[in-house]
Amino acid sequence: MSAATKNGGPWQPANEAELDWFKKTLCAHCLDRNGEGDWEDEFGQDVPGECVLHYYAFTSTHHWSVADGKPDCSEFREDPENPARCTETMEMFE
Repeated sequence: MSAATKNGGPWQPANEAELDWFKKTLCAHCLDRNGEGDWEDEFGQDVPGECVLHYYAFTSTHHWSVADGKPDCSEFREDPENPARCTETMEMFE
């Protein structure tokens, strides 16, 4: 983990790999993962929306901090149809 590692301190990713990990473990389970929603580009292609906080990941965002030794987002709202699960336990069924 980069930047501050103290609980309550600010957090920001050190590189794209850390940001990708953050997106997969937290953002993927957030109701606002699509930000402003999907949109259509000038060629008629569907483009998935993205949380606006990702654009500020390498400058600074006061929404990201360290909680329980892990990065956390103050804007996170868990998606009840796609809840986060404990990553420390094995899957019971495949």
